[in-house]
Amino acid sequence: MPRARGLAESTRSRSAEGGAVPDEIVSTMAPDAIIFALADPDPEIDPEVARRHARVVATRRSDHPNQINNVLAFPGIFRGAFVGRAVAAAVAAAARH
Repeated sequence: MPRARGLAESTRSRSAEGGAVPDEIVSTMAPDAIIFALADPDPEIDPEVARRHARVVATRRSDHPNQINNVLAFPGIFRGAFVGRAVAAAVAAAARH
């Protein structure tokens, strides 16, 4: 039986691979999650997998519903993560530059 992996371990060195975050990880997210899978060209979380577990799903791709441009999304995502203390100070500082 494969051992359980966390989100960081699941995506390490797989960022260029679509669907890098498996269903087993997505299913552990909080109820009514919001997923912005913004990797291009293939989202890091398959939109069909995301829809099974999240209330809101958006991707950069125009061939999927709820297309969102990452330029518009990232400032708010970083702010929310920073305010919620989900981002380390070094990451927040790097995001500002």
